[in-house]
Amino acid sequence: MKKLLLFIIIAIFSYSNNLKAQWAQIGTGASVQSLLVSGSYPSNIIYAGLPNSTVGVRYTANYGSTWNGTGWYPSYGTAYSIIQAGSQIMAGTDYGINISSDIYVNSWTHIYAAGIPNDIEVYSFAKSGGIIYAGAQYGVYSTSDYGSSWDNILFFSPTNNVFALAVSGSKIFAGTADDGVYYSSDYGNNWNVVNNGLPSYTTVYSIAISGNKIFIGTNSGVYYSTNNGSNWACVNSGLTNTIINAVAISGTNVFAATNGDGVFVSTNNGSSWAAFNSGLSSGEAYYVLSLVVNGSWIYAGTGGDGTWKRSTSIYADIENTGTENTQIFVYPNLANDIITIENTSSKNNEAMISIYNIQGQILLQQLTQQQKTVINISDFAEGLYYVKVNTDKGIAINKFIKN
Repeated sequence: MKKLLLFIIIAIFSYSNNLKAQWAQIGTGASVQSLLVSGSYPSNIIYAGLPNSTVGVRYTANYGSTWNGTGWYPSYGTAYSIIQAGSQIMAGTDYGINISSDIYVNSWTHIYAAGIPNDIEVYSFAKSGGIIYAGAQYGVYSTSDYGSSWDNILFFSPTNNVFALAVSGSKIFAGTADDGVYYSSDYGNNWNVVNNGLPSYTTVYSIAISGNKIFIGTNSGVYYSTNNGSNWACVNSGLTNTIINAVAISGTNVFAATNGDGVFVSTNNGSSWAAFNSGLSSGEAYYVLSLVVNGSWIYAGTGGDGTWKRSTSIYADIENTGTENTQIFVYPNLANDIITIENTSSKNNEAMISIYNIQGQILLQQLTQQQKTVINISDFAEGLYYVKVNTDKGIAINKFIKN
């Protein structure tokens, strides 16, 4: 009876947390070309940029219970990108830049400003300090006065669009159509092409930076650099779709949005990827056009099924509740066929062992009364796994990687 009760408790606990580790739809019906999340959870505001819409940007302040928006110019504009500029919201469109003077986008004004064409296609934004950068069909522009005037800091012909921008201090990375990555180390005064390791005619759709780590999402997968793009490594192992519309970073987790296979996550700088799609309910939701991380939450804009939200944790809400005396060891950390789970903390060796994949799904669960338990993992796919051991001292969480 004791063993049965313990099993039921663990099963209920695991089921409840598995539900929390899923995507939840917070906006229905529309394609979401771009996303912006302003403020901190739970009082943040989510903005969704729509394609070919009379209301180019919609927002929700209650996680999708209601969405609001106001007509803008031109009537059927596409909001390729959104950024907050002080107390304003700025949207890059297929016909220039629109600005709302308040965070509730009650009205829009089309920019007619010195230094930037009023009908230019603007695909991406980034900001550093008081400077906002715009990636457009003619290159990269910058403004230090919230859009009143602009400087063209990287000039291209109309055909070489800048789809992606990322800024870190004085460093700027620009991802282009067919011409890879351009890099400036001095706020855009000078630029270099940094394409070593990239295929010819690489189109870069997204760039994410964390410290010295740079990830780019391209038309041929994810690439990774630790030296400002001087060298790129292809990191596609585990991806089932290599058209990457967006990349985002949260702590040690890297997320990649694919054009048809949903979202993937990597915990080892792209060396391996696992699907991160639990909860996505329709085929259209797997066409992920945009990603944004805000605190411990990640938001996805899809190509036809609205906006989705879930925790960034690959093992959401499961915590180590054991005391310092809960000594559970799992080895080897890099395993091929077997792992050993050793319990040195309890006089009573009885424990419930659960193994989860990166999506929070239970792959194995067994009750043991041994101090050392050997488990065969030869049938597991390569990737990261979590081991949860429930003893009379509490719950301990460990992890291992299957080679």
